[in-house]
Amino acid sequence: MDIIKLADWMEICALITPDGDFSRDDLDATLRAAAIFPPLSEDSEIADLTLGVFRELESRRSAALNAYPFEVSLPYIKLKSDWKKTPAYAFCLCLSYFGDRDNPKRKTFPRRCFEHLARDAVQNYIGGEAIRFASPRNPVEMPRNFGEAIERVCASRLMEGGGFKKGGGLPDQKDCNVDIIGWKHFPDKAVGKIVLFGNCATGKEWYGTKLTELMPKPFCAEWMVESIVSPIVRSFFMPHRCESQAFMSYSRRAGIIFDRCRIAYWCYSSHRKTDGGRKALHTDLAGIRDWTAKCLKSIRS
Repeated sequence: MDIIKLADWMEICALITPDGDFSRDDLDATLRAAAIFPPLSEDSEIADLTLGVFRELESRRSAALNAYPFEVSLPYIKLKSDWKKTPAYAFCLCLSYFGDRDNPKRKTFPRRCFEHLARDAVQNYIGGEAIRFASPRNPVEMPRNFGEAIERVCASRLMEGGGFKKGGGLPDQKDCNVDIIGWKHFPDKAVGKIVLFGNCATGKEWYGTKLTELMPKPFCAEWMVESIVSPIVRSFFMPHRCESQAFMSYSRRAGIIFDRCRIAYWCYSSHRKTDGGRKALHTDLAGIRDWTAKCLKSIRS
């Protein structure tokens, strides 16, 4: 039985129950009702599994800190009363658990919302600036046209790259797997600084070839007039959680991994500022809350 999935399920249950909590006894009763263990080993198997789930929940609380919307104290997990003020974690949980559920009739597109959260997380993490480069781009932030977007990245964001290389690569490009670009200038804004390129993965198969899709050097060589002098850090953003034993292996392939907990933590200050009346970037927090609420409502009924 997958401890990650069971921990997700306990969090979902805490989000939808009237009293906002879910206990070890509730999990124990559910596992027994599912009859997934042989009778002779049932008690010990369920006890070990339950303990493993609570260890995972504690790990999430430690990773997300104040952005974690639950209180964890064996034998309970309980929803915080103010969890909607910092909605990133619950949104990522639902996106991972239910899938993106895009609907063209709605104004909220969860994959785009997630990319906005990833951008917020990068900006706060590096203490610099970041943009969402993913297609379709928001014209408030980046031009929709690929070449014009590259031109702006080089000329007024990174201050490197020399501009868009016309005629390079294949036509009709969207984003070439570059969803997020972050950087931190020195006061002189000269070359030589932190630059981060990131790829977002909201689908269930994030742990496959998606981990190695992003190739910053070929991207720059293909689409920019000059090479970027600054070293580029690869990063990978996902609304999921993975087993701690696999995290090192995935990081070797994908670069810096921002999972659900890391994204929620680094978005925390931005969301508090937004709720205080100051707009933080372009993240649609109202849309995130609405989409999350609709996901949870769908399983209550």
